[in-house]
Amino acid sequence: MSPPRIAIATCNGYDDLKVDDEMLRQALAERGAEAESVVWDGPDPGWGGYDLCLVRSTWNYHDAYPRFLAWTREVEDTTSLRNPAHLIAWNSRKTYLRELDRVGVPTVPTVWIDGGAEIDVEAVLAKRGWDEVVVKSVAAA
Repeated sequence: MSPPRIAIATCNGYDDLKVDDEMLRQALAERGAEAESVVWDGPDPGWGGYDLCLVRSTWNYHDAYPRFLAWTREVEDTTSLRNPAHLIAWNSRKTYLRELDRVGVPTVPTVWIDGGAEIDVEAVLAKRGWDEVVVKSVAAA
């Protein structure tokens, strides 16, 4: 029986993540799997040739969001995708944090700003007593 082939989905332009991806690849190899990093929006590697696709570091998905969502469905149709396409779509919009908060799940403190609205980040930091902030956009479907 041949070892399972695993695609570690990544993207171009984030060279600092390659160290982490390599550590994951090595850990999988130690467990008998054949794993390799594959750029999600690069040339089609033949996703059906993999037993599993791990969505790992597809950090540029927001630049081509509809294409990314289509890619997750395509991969899910040809091989096992972790996590499922519908869960990746839900998670990638970032509004899942608001949904979880509404039902009482502890989440990262978040300030929601409507698209196109202006905000004084320094004022928010001071009002909340925060030292730093992470700004994320809600992906448009």
